[in-house]
Amino acid sequence: MSAERLRFSTAVLRLLGEELNPNPDQGILELVKNAYDADAASCHVFLEECHLPGGTIRVVDDGEGMLPEQIRDGWLVVGESEKSLAKRSHGGRLLVGSKGLGRLGALRLGRRATLVTRPKERTDVEYRLQIDWDKFDHAQLVEEIELDVTESSRTRGAKPGTEILIEKVALAWRPEDVRRLARAMLLLADPFGSQIGFQPSLETKEFAEVVSRAGKGYFSDCDYHLTAKVDSSGHGSAEVINAAGEVLFHVTHRNLVEDDQHSPYRTPPVSFEMWEFTLDGKRFSTRNVGITELRKWLGEFGGVHVYHRGIRVVPYGDSGNDWLDMNLRRVRSPEVRPSTNNSIGRICLQDPKGLLQQKTDRLGFVDNDAYREMWRFANDVLEWMADQRLKQREKRKRAERIEAEKKRTDAERKLHQELQKLPEPVRKPIEKAVAAQKAAHEAELAWLVDERQLYHTLGTVGTTAAAFAHQSNQPLSIILRAASTLDHLLGDPKKPSFPEMSREAVTQVRGSAGALLAFGEVTLKLLQHEKRRRGKQPLHDLIREIVDLLQPYLSLRQVKVDYDLTIDPANVWGSRATYESVFTNLINNSLRAFARQSATGVDTADSPDSGRLILFRTRRAGTRLFVTVEDNGPGIVGISVEDIWLPGKTTTEEGTGLGLTIVRDAVADLGGTISAEARGALGGAQFNIEFPAKD
Repeated sequence: MSAERLRFSTAVLRLLGEELNPNPDQGILELVKNAYDADAASCHVFLEECHLPGGTIRVVDDGEGMLPEQIRDGWLVVGESEKSLAKRSHGGRLLVGSKGLGRLGALRLGRRATLVTRPKERTDVEYRLQIDWDKFDHAQLVEEIELDVTESSRTRGAKPGTEILIEKVALAWRPEDVRRLARAMLLLADPFGSQIGFQPSLETKEFAEVVSRAGKGYFSDCDYHLTAKVDSSGHGSAEVINAAGEVLFHVTHRNLVEDDQHSPYRTPPVSFEMWEFTLDGKRFSTRNVGITELRKWLGEFGGVHVYHRGIRVVPYGDSGNDWLDMNLRRVRSPEVRPSTNNSIGRICLQDPKGLLQQKTDRLGFVDNDAYREMWRFANDVLEWMADQRLKQREKRKRAERIEAEKKRTDAERKLHQELQKLPEPVRKPIEKAVAAQKAAHEAELAWLVDERQLYHTLGTVGTTAAAFAHQSNQPLSIILRAASTLDHLLGDPKKPSFPEMSREAVTQVRGSAGALLAFGEVTLKLLQHEKRRRGKQPLHDLIREIVDLLQPYLSLRQVKVDYDLTIDPANVWGSRATYESVFTNLINNSLRAFARQSATGVDTADSPDSGRLILFRTRRAGTRLFVTVEDNGPGIVGISVEDIWLPGKTTTEEGTGLGLTIVRDAVADLGGTISAEARGALGGAQFNIEFPAKD
């Protein structure tokens, strides 16, 4: 029998070339990277009538060119390359291209692709190769189509280099495609300071606009300049400089890493630089740069970009790519953290050993140990900078408080001195008016102090609950595993010797531990940072999600939730966290009412069919949304409807008296109003809320 070998359908070319490179700009960038690996000093991309189907793309570089064997064994090989991550080009560059899939995606953009290359080794000839994709589409197998490399005399004076012509482009390029390629081409070789001897360009109007904006360089107008690095031994360091050029903070490896062993970062040497801007109109009123233009610049180039061996790696730093989670962290402390909207940064790695590997689709790095350690270093630095700025802010606030107290005391003393100079008939009425004003001010201050104490208490409750939820997961998991072990040891329940009471106890342990785990999960989910972002919210989805989140509590109390929701649009404005605070506290209020009803002996329902019910009803009238939350519990008893909103007022020993105060304040923050009825349509408490609709 004859030996056989694997053969490939021509459909594979479409799958690899098109589906792995869904955006046209991505394939073109791979051709530009090929030019960099060929030691080119420049690479020009020309888009000719590509705004219509049938246009042409030309990529021209001044690199070393290729010999026929290099075309055959490298350029035409799909899925592998003669390049190695540890190799260098003839000019000493660490190579950045690999696999050849991106190149295939670019060549498949048109119906025909032509390669013309002039090798540096042969100054008298050039080589030409043409690929007609129609032939492949009509063939069954890839190996059926032969490709010929032809040789011809080189035009006198023609320099080494390579030109790729992609003709009859299938799809028209949209303006956003061109702009994305223009931005990517500009960022490819790190225009913000590094000089690698390579300059790509795109011959379009859009590219000129992007280059103009990038060239303005507002780095000197930043408020905080972060520089950090990991050296060859894996030790990190960082410092932050202010707008005046003064070093505000500095840290060494020992204080940067969190573990007690001060273990080194297992990543290639890294440099991390970031420029952060405080986008305050008053601050920029004294500067040469306008805040509007700066915002546009940051909108175009903001975020943290990654440069591997001098060439940018997408999608890090692209619009919407918050790969360091800066925006989520900023939610916690908006005034002391950078975001993709107010900062620009870069991480540079040479990586001579090739520890970082790009994904097959060329979109980012493989999530290996080297990448995770690089990510950890960058986040450690950002956390350290945020901590230092928080300490700086707290120190400034303490100083301002002391200064304010001193100014108040001095003002009172001066006022008293001036009053003593006045005749008594004039002085007495003024002293009386001053005393009344002071009493009113002290009353207002006392109210503010009470409010501050309230929210300090809430903050303590929240952080304590989150810590409990986090720490309780492990022991509760151990309890569940122990219950399973006991369940196994008890044996077959059908045997006469089976201890029935023991099995019931195991079931109770398992159920209780599972419920506690679910409760902890509820606490952690309620405290998620991203829920604090403001925006348009679908009210009905919010209500259902909150009910689903609290289902462990509802099931334990055997409470059913029902809905009577309007079919009209029901969108509202605000953060998810604020709406959660409203509806979570109202549901908890109903649960406490049911528990109080049971404790007094009035409740006859300890079974699933007891009929405990919470009802959500929504209606719309014009630009207002009306939400009713009611239950069939005992109603509002033992306290007046007016007093239920007061902080600390509660009718249960385990209650804090804070829940309905939070509800009142949160509804007001959302631009709404709330009222209560001691007994509503279902017989229990009823809360009526009015929100402005957001369509």
